[in-house]
Amino acid sequence: MGPSNVPPETLEDFILKAQSLIDTQAYFLDQMKASLQYIKNRSNVTVDDLLKASAYIYSHGGYNDLAINELRALISISDDNVHHKNKLAQVYIRRGKDGDYAKALEISRSVLNSASDSDRGDAWLCNHNAALASLALGSNDDAISYGVEALRYRDDPRTRAILDQARTPSASDIKFFSFASGEFASSGRPTVVAGMSRMEMI
Repeated sequence: MGPSNVPPETLEDFILKAQSLIDTQAYFLDQMKASLQYIKNRSNVTVDDLLKASAYIYSHGGYNDLAINELRALISISDDNVHHKNKLAQVYIRRGKDGDYAKALEISRSVLNSASDSDRGDAWLCNHNAALASLALGSNDDAISYGVEALRYRDDPRTRAILDQARTPSASDIKFFSFASGEFASSGRPTVVAGMSRMEMI
């Protein structure tokens, strides 16, 4: 008796997950290249410039601990703290160690009043991060509140996916969105980060 065939729905689910992973990794690689090229093209590279580039390269490369160190240093000397704090919260969520979701939520709350309507990208990301961190912490009502506020600034499928999860507590895992394919895939884990946003390209 030979090996049994994989059911079509199982194969389709695998292909979707694999393609989403490949597309997202390709996107991250593009962002790493853009950060490096930004430094190469600068005639004068400041400490801020180098910290930002290295933080983005580390974060997109999956070196979350290094990215967090660089971002914390950058925040301590930079005037663009809303954007950098949003990035730091995002990396904490991606790392997902004990206490990271709480740190991400604290950071997001600290910049909620600083991200104005004129900076709609930062205002969206701040609320989006807060929604995702709240969901990971099991605070579904807070996740819904932050998610609804995030959608006020940007109708983003990743935020809508968080809201769907928060409104369906019995769901086993969080969906993430593939940047390149424009499709959702399942993480197969209790929590997963909805990746970097295209707006964050240097």
